[in-house]
Amino acid sequence: MGTIRKQGIQTTIITYIGFAIGAINMVLFARLMDPALFGLTRLLISIGLLYLAFSSLGSITLINKFYPYYRDHLAPDKRDLFGIVILLCITGFIIVSGITLGLKSPITEYYRSTNGGALFSDYYYIIYPYSFFFIIFSILEVFSYNQYKSVLPIFLKEVFVRLLTTLLIILFFLYFLNTTGFIVSYSLVYAAASFVLIWYLIRLGLFKFSFKISNLTKRLSDKLIGFTSLIYGGNVFTVVSQNVDTIVISYLRDLKTTGIFEFNTYISNIIMIPQKSIVAISIPVLAQAWKDKDLAKIHRIYSRSSLVLLTYAILIFGVIWLNLENVFQVLKIPDAYLEGKSLVLMLGLMRIMDLGTGVSSQIIGTSNHWKFEFGTNLILVSLAIPLNYFMIYHFGMLGSGIAQLFSLTVFNAIRFTFLYKRYKLQPFSMKTVYTILVGLGAYYIAYFIPLENAFAAIVIKSITFAGIFIGCNLLFKLSEDVEESYKKGINILQKILKRK
Repeated sequence: MGTIRKQGIQTTIITYIGFAIGAINMVLFARLMDPALFGLTRLLISIGLLYLAFSSLGSITLINKFYPYYRDHLAPDKRDLFGIVILLCITGFIIVSGITLGLKSPITEYYRSTNGGALFSDYYYIIYPYSFFFIIFSILEVFSYNQYKSVLPIFLKEVFVRLLTTLLIILFFLYFLNTTGFIVSYSLVYAAASFVLIWYLIRLGLFKFSFKISNLTKRLSDKLIGFTSLIYGGNVFTVVSQNVDTIVISYLRDLKTTGIFEFNTYISNIIMIPQKSIVAISIPVLAQAWKDKDLAKIHRIYSRSSLVLLTYAILIFGVIWLNLENVFQVLKIPDAYLEGKSLVLMLGLMRIMDLGTGVSSQIIGTSNHWKFEFGTNLILVSLAIPLNYFMIYHFGMLGSGIAQLFSLTVFNAIRFTFLYKRYKLQPFSMKTVYTILVGLGAYYIAYFIPLENAFAAIVIKSITFAGIFIGCNLLFKLSEDVEESYKKGINILQKILKRK
């Protein structure tokens, strides 16, 4: 966990900065744009992500699974895996583009019959540049991770892209951009990020690959094809399950509700920040551990990632749920957005449960049992689509939260059972129970502090909850990684103070 922790701290800081910028963007969207227009931008992004999943043909994950073999057996300029992935993604993009162009009329007419169809029809073509450059950036991002260079791609994705979005919102507000100009410019932000990442890899001498098929690829061809075939379906199922709620809400309700839903979903997504960093850095380490048959190392990463991610999830959700209404009041968010408060609760509980299972998905995905990914993702989609439709139809946004909580609980339970039965791997201990109990105790102590001023309540309740929770975690040594991160933070602070 040494390398993972070191880069994890850096990338966690970066992603928190990115989420802070993203939060500012969401406030600007909420205050400066009509909720329906904001909802349309979210709907277009969800459709673009679906487009990405179909176009990539599952090939991007080949890098995570097989790149260690290429790194061990081929010189950098002879490694053709990256070149193969580029060609497959471009081929997929061309194929899916042809299909979506052919389906443009029925798709736009379908949405025109519901809500916001005219706007969606006007900006239908925007999915092409957005998806293409997102695909290119995704390939470069995974390639960088496998060069053990995770900090810059995460910075570009979490901070750089959001800063560009902030700039576009400001230009839109100042009337330098109209609606069309804003959306067209937004579709190109990943183009800028891709060019920066390519420049970085070239500068480090890491942007080396080949389009010529190697003997290693010929030997691995059956495994590569089989892996891609199943993972492709799994990736599509995953993206569908993650975006079905936005699409169903836009269809069953309206684009205004879609905007409110996405705003509150973003709040709950703050909990996922530590997971993104740990996952990005763990994947190549886990792939190498499976190659080396180092089950002890895999178990160590599994258990420690579970405990540290659970700790972060409880900490972040506790601060959010204690202060949600006060934050809305201080930031003067329109009252309409508070309709999604119950959704934040459901999604927050879901995130805590998900992070508490650690990197189980990545352990399975990098193992020889990666075919299991297909089955579990199929189950998730089979649950998510009908459940979301039924629950949203009857309960609106809250229904989506309930559906997601139930679906992901079943999904993670299946993965947990598989790893335990197959490898005797399970991440939990009494420290898991103690962490949850300490979190609950700290929350209720902070909750019952009587304060009427919204800003004062945010500050005092947050400090009280975080202080008690982190203090008890350190006192009882519940997580090695939290303790080591704390010590490192203290050392950095001492060095800064000495300089002054």
